[in-house]
Amino acid sequence: MRRAVLLFASVVFAIAADAAPVGSIKGYVRDASGAVIPGVILALQNELTSVTQKTTTDENGLYQFRDLQPGMYQVSAELAGFRKTTVRGILVLVDQLVPLDLVLNVGDITQEVEVTATATLVEPDKVSTGVNFDPDLTAQLPMVNRRFNDIALLTPGASLVPSGTQAGGLSAAGSRAQSTNWMIDGINALDPQVNGPTDSYRIAEAVQEVSVITTAPSAEFGRQSGAQVNVVTKSGTNQLHGSAFWFVRNDALQAADFFTNKLGGQKNVLHRNQYGGSLGGPIRKDRSFFFYSWEGLQLVSPSPTTAIVPTQAQRDAVRDPIARNILQFETGRHDQLCW
Repeated sequence: MRRAVLLFASVVFAIAADAAPVGSIKGYVRDASGAVIPGVILALQNELTSVTQKTTTDENGLYQFRDLQPGMYQVSAELAGFRKTTVRGILVLVDQLVPLDLVLNVGDITQEVEVTATATLVEPDKVSTGVNFDPDLTAQLPMVNRRFNDIALLTPGASLVPSGTQAGGLSAAGSRAQSTNWMIDGINALDPQVNGPTDSYRIAEAVQEVSVITTAPSAEFGRQSGAQVNVVTKSGTNQLHGSAFWFVRNDALQAADFFTNKLGGQKNVLHRNQYGGSLGGPIRKDRSFFFYSWEGLQLVSPSPTTAIVPTQAQRDAVRDPIARNILQFETGRHDQLCW
């Protein structure tokens, strides 16, 4: 029984690992003359978790770091007879192939050259089109009712579907809304009944990045034929960090609408409190981490409706016995509106 449980857990973990959204870094290492350098040892380190992996350039001077979790990285290259070169601040986003060529200068390996990476504007090895909303944008962008799904609407070529469309969500590059694939951390988040986004999750505080691919997605995507929307949640780091928020809307802070004033009615009651927080940090430094977020919503917002009380003449004109029975429960004058 124990073996069966362990085997099942291993399979689930493997599937989750394969499904996770990833990016890559690749490039060539050359000397000052432009010649490629084989056998260079490269070390990749996540700047937030200090998790490190290494690789070596091949005979063509090519190196690759694949299947990287979205985040900020640094790459170091060293070889005897050359100065060590380190590039910091490399931002890797979902489904992004970051081209990073390095140049090693002749010198003592104890000498080090540090470079700060610049944003990647063109990905020559990628054919898909779309946009990545990085952590800074997702953290600062205001969202109505904190619907994290709405961030995807900022994608060029994407538009909100007309009101009443069963699937909801968005359509991009001329595709149907039901053809858009929605994922959270690489796991499909679709309502199977309508092929629309499952938007009942309240995880805005946990969203790190949103990626939208509008055309020609790579092989790991493809359940749906339209746009591919991937939401990446935050993770713990070596530093204990967290956040807290509380948004309030209350009828004491707003005026009555035009129609309520015209009809002499009372201002609608509105008590809306949306609150929550997050916490992340290390379980074992440089090894394992945790992240937790929670959000709550308390809403009191009754909707007023109007109805005309029938006049006595209208009551007398009713012949149906069931309808006449119902009319005896109607109260109020015919010139008043029932709220």
